[in-house]
This record gives sequence, structure tokens and C-alpha cells, in this order.
Amino acid sequence: MYNVKAWLNNPNRSYVDGLTIYELYKPSKKYDAFFGVSSPGIAQVNMLFSKITRIHSKLLAQPSLIVIEKDEPIKIKKVLAKKAMKLNPNPVNRNTDAIGLRSNKKYVNKLLALDYSELSFNDKLIFNNDEAHFLEKKAVFINISDSMRDIRGLHAKIKVIDPHSKFDGERKKIIQDIAYLDNNVKDAWNFIDTWTDNVQIPTVSVSDTAVAKAMANLKKIKANNIFIKRALISIPLMPNKSLKQKDKKVAKQIRLDKRIAELITLGAPYKA
Repeated sequence: MYNVKAWLNNPNRSYVDGLTIYELYKPSKKYDAFFGVSSPGIAQVNMLFSKITRIHSKLLAQPSLIVIEKDEPIKIKKVLAKKAMKLNPNPVNRNTDAIGLRSNKKYVNKLLALDYSELSFNDKLIFNNDEAHFLEKKAVFINISDSMRDIRGLHAKIKVIDPHSKFDGERKKIIQDIAYLDNNVKDAWNFIDTWTDNVQIPTVSVSDTAVAKAMANLKKIKANNIFIKRALISIPLMPNKSLKQKDKKVAKQIRLDKRIAELITLGAPYKA
């Protein structure tokens, strides 16, 4: 298949080569001006990767569109439907690219049990080649395991409660806690199963990367200072009676600690 898959799998992929591939298969000239800049930045590189990922999926589904390299001018090799089936009787099984693996929940769960450094390059592409995105999903995955353990404990607890009606209030509270945890687990799985194509790959310009990183850090510092200031006031005032209220308070405290630590990492510790 020409060099589309090779380009996607190459961590040192060339923007110029990618643009050549895009020119062969582009559906329109809508992005010509956007991609045709003299010094492509992060936006161009990420968008180009996203477009070629879609091109790769389309080629797997329609092999008749594959461009064959020849000495003469490049032409589209037209293949009849019956002949295409003979060439590729199981097109779906050949779709082994990283983006396609997102639908394999069992495989994704195995990856979330690993450290980011243990993932192959293709596995990292599943998470947009973004360690922060991977760690975010991993944290949610771990939270699911904790919630399921708590649910089993609550079910065991409710079984040993005296059936007398005077304990109905206690049973009701446990049932509410189970329902709350069930909803948490459902939301967590929805988060893990939700994907966006926004692959993080190095830009061709070192200066562009430095500027973009500096701007992003300034935004983080400002946002973290605002959050910390408000959280230090609101957390002590948060109710702490039900399991839902306790979890909410703990979750916000964890976010607060994370923001404080991030400011220290960025070299701008919080000052009250």
C-alpha cells in the first residue's frame, strides 16, 4: 500500500513526504492553503497526521483506490469488485492500525495495566502518542477497580443487616451508595471508551515547539493559581456526610494537590 502505513508508523516521519501522500488522495483542495505554508507548525503537522490516518483507513476499506508506484506517471489502478474480494477477502481483518485497536476494549484494558514506557510505538498512537492522555485514562481505569471492590463490600454489608424495618434507613443509605458507585463506574467506562484523533508528534521547527510550550505553561500557571485560590476556600466548606459528598471532597482535594505540585514543577510555586 504505497508508503502510507510506513509514514504513519515512522516516529521521524517527514512533513514533506506526508504532504506528498495527502496530495495523492485528498478529497478536495480545502486545506491546500493551510498545509502549503513555508514553515509548518504544530497545527499543520497534527492535522496532516489526522488526514493521512483517515486516508489509510479508507484505503484498507477500498483497495481499488491504492496508488501503485511505477516508472511512468502515477495512475489509479482500478480493480473490479469481484477481483478486489479475491485480493482482499477479509479487509476488516487487515485493519490492524493503532486507531482501529481502540474498539478492542480487552486490548486497551491490558495496555492501561502497563506503564507508558512499556507500550510500543503503535500502542502509544492509540492514546494519541500523548503520555498525559494515557495516564488520565489509566487513573480512571484504576478508579473503576477501586469502585468495584467497594461495591462488592457494600453488597456483603447489606446482606448481614437485620431484616427488621428499623434498619430500613441503614439499608437505604447503602443502596444509595451502591447506586452512586455504579454511576461512577459507568461514567468512567464511557470516558475510557471515548476517543479523539489529536496525535501529538514533534513539529519540524524547534523554535515553534519552544514558543508553544512556553505559552502553554503560562496558561497552566494562570489556571492553576485561580483554581488553587478558590479550592482553598471551598474545600473546608464542602459537606462531608454521605459517601457521595466524601468522594467529591476527596476528589477536589486530589485535584488541588495535583495543581500545587504542577506549579512547583513549572518553577512557579503557589503563593497565597
